Amino acid sequence: VKTLPAGVLLKSTGRGNYFEESNNLFGPLFRYISRHDIAMTTPVEATIEDAAMYFWVAPSQVDKVAGSKDGVEVVRLPER
Repeated sequence: VKTLPAGVLLKSTGRGNYFEESNNLFGPLFRYISRHDIAMTTPVEATIEDAAMYFWVAPSQVDKVAGSKDGVEVVRLPER
């Protein structure tokens, strides 16, 4: 079992299964981080049945996050 630190994630969602929507989920995230000069990081998370893809934002990049827009939701998670 691993404890994940609190963090800021960028989330893109679709309808149905992740594998049916995966190409459409990456595009909005990539455009958002490119537009705001946010470094692409790992890990990336996904939910399968309710298609969603999440990019973790590195702590050094959080100040560049410009709010939810253009199909991307900013999610702030506590330690889990």
